[in-house]
Amino acid sequence: MYLVKQGETIIFSITADKDVEYQWLVNKVDRKSNANSFRWTVPDRKSIWEIQVKASNASGGQTNLEWVISTLDKAEAPVVFDYFADGKYTGRAETDPWGRKLPEWTVRKGSPDMAGHNFGSSAPYTMMDTSSTNVYGTWEYEFRFSEGGDDYSLGIDVYLVLNNIKNDSDYSRRCYRFEKAADEHLWLDYFNTQGERCPITYGTPAMTGSGYYRIDAGDGHDGIGRDWHQMRVIHDTDGIWYLWIDDDYIPYSSHWSDELSTSTAMGLYLSQPDKRRVWIDNVRVYDTPIFPDIPDTYDSRSGTVIIRGCGNTLAKVARDINNQDIFSYNDTTKKAICNANLMFWRGAALTLSNETLTINSTAGNLKKLQLKPGWTLIMENSVIKTPDPAYPVVHERLHMDYVNKYQISETYGKLVMKKSSIKNVRELFLSSLRHLDIQDSTIENITGTHAIRFSPASYHDYYLIKNVQLSAIPPFSLTYSELNGYFYDTVFNCGQLGVRGAGNFVNCKFIDVEISEYWKPQYCRQYYLDVKVVDKKGDPVPWATVTVTNEVDDANYPAENMKTGWKWVHPTSGQTANWYRAWMDANDMRSATTGIDGHTPLPADGNNTFIITDYVKKGDSERNFTYKITASKDGKVASMSGLDIDATWYRENPNQPVKTVVCNLGTGICVPGSVSGPGHP
Repeated sequence: MYLVKQGETIIFSITADKDVEYQWLVNKVDRKSNANSFRWTVPDRKSIWEIQVKASNASGGQTNLEWVISTLDKAEAPVVFDYFADGKYTGRAETDPWGRKLPEWTVRKGSPDMAGHNFGSSAPYTMMDTSSTNVYGTWEYEFRFSEGGDDYSLGIDVYLVLNNIKNDSDYSRRCYRFEKAADEHLWLDYFNTQGERCPITYGTPAMTGSGYYRIDAGDGHDGIGRDWHQMRVIHDTDGIWYLWIDDDYIPYSSHWSDELSTSTAMGLYLSQPDKRRVWIDNVRVYDTPIFPDIPDTYDSRSGTVIIRGCGNTLAKVARDINNQDIFSYNDTTKKAICNANLMFWRGAALTLSNETLTINSTAGNLKKLQLKPGWTLIMENSVIKTPDPAYPVVHERLHMDYVNKYQISETYGKLVMKKSSIKNVRELFLSSLRHLDIQDSTIENITGTHAIRFSPASYHDYYLIKNVQLSAIPPFSLTYSELNGYFYDTVFNCGQLGVRGAGNFVNCKFIDVEISEYWKPQYCRQYYLDVKVVDKKGDPVPWATVTVTNEVDDANYPAENMKTGWKWVHPTSGQTANWYRAWMDANDMRSATTGIDGHTPLPADGNNTFIITDYVKKGDSERNFTYKITASKDGKVASMSGLDIDATWYRENPNQPVKTVVCNLGTGICVPGSVSGPGHP
């Protein structure tokens, strides 16, 4: 195992004492060379390569020899590295390319088979593990089912994170695990402390734990095939899991709660109950997410710039396309111009920072935007627009896509906008998102019968929409399909708002908006509540306790704060009755403490500010709520009943109360909404 330089030419050779046939492979790809030496030039990139030779004689005898070389420096090296090039898993004498001791694996069950310098199993079930502390980062390895076919009994489980090992034959306690069977099944699971399997790659209450992904499908079967395949699993610090097989994105990658914060080991488990061969090799674990680096391309037939891979910037797209007439970028102005259609390929990600992307849509030549499964767009202080609102970019909805043979109709995308703007789009249909975070931003001049839609892919998806301006050129419809979701401080300037599921609108403003009743939704109008506690002289009283009670239905619609979070949910039916985590309202807050100014906290302190519901509408029924306010300190109490709020409580600036309830501990009386205007009284 050696460190080498990019562009260096290396000659590998072996000596045999009898006539043999040679087969040379680089990263398991046959180089079609039958000689006792192999000349190879190191590519100009940072990577790791496996050089292997197989020497076989006429009587069927075979000997394997393997070298591993790398152009990574020690700081870039994987923290766990094992190519099994020495043909061992314990008692290692060799070192890796960076001079480090090779991992020692502990066999928990079965018998490893290291033939061919790969980890296989000579028993129906084999488990082994090695030390690993990574909870976040990248796990890469290669696997092969040598018999092919469509057989669920053959399987490879990689325990990416093991919090503890219950006993010598059971890993199923406190772990993250990826499982791939020899047929089309795959799972990415979390096991909780009770050993219950909680799938995280895919799931709805009616189908928890199902993930189907067909690769290397040959004639006569839909299985995994006999070839080696590359697996890449990424867990980033936002809690999102990403999966690739052979650099093809698996669209069910998902956000998940960070249940495990520590790890002691990673484990390998091979299942081959009928002695058919299962292999795993080239195990690497990195501290950081390492996304596929795939060049962006231009399809001249459709006139489309195709963003591929991750880590893309506008400057990188321009370099990859290398044609200023198609896609240009100015390093000084931070502006890019796209004179083509734009497509995000599966798993592609683009980041804009203090930049502007103009998609040059013109009369008679409206440009198109298409978002494939797993797309990611991150914007900070940036703008995406067309030159003229009259000529928008046309977002073509994904009606069907194929990952090999499997059909996908959803995009499972990720959109993050901070202090940014998207302008001039027809049909911005953002359905089945796994992560949506829009703050202090605008989405302007959106057109179409169903012009914009926000909806999650499933319960376990992150949603935050705060201080957003949504405007449109009529006719316009915004559909918000969410599961207990919230809009904060958002202005709707549109023709129609459709709510599917449950929607909570906190301090939102509606300009010429009609609420569609098509889906018989449940939606809540909510506003911030500011309470000031004073003494008999009118001076502020700090550290007083303020309690808010819903006099109509305090059990289901209590006072809240802005906190959302994860909750465990257990479906009562479906393919499997497994627990899973859901991103839901976790923000009941019936009491708060006043600050030095005598006021309850403002929305700037989202975890401690009061939010109360004006009314809730569900289908054809509507319920209005009133509230009891109580303030107390040192045995003195002030209260009122029947507080009834309405749209006049809307705040242009959430941190400048429009109305304040004043509770006087000297008189024992709370006066509703007695102060109007900006700022604290």
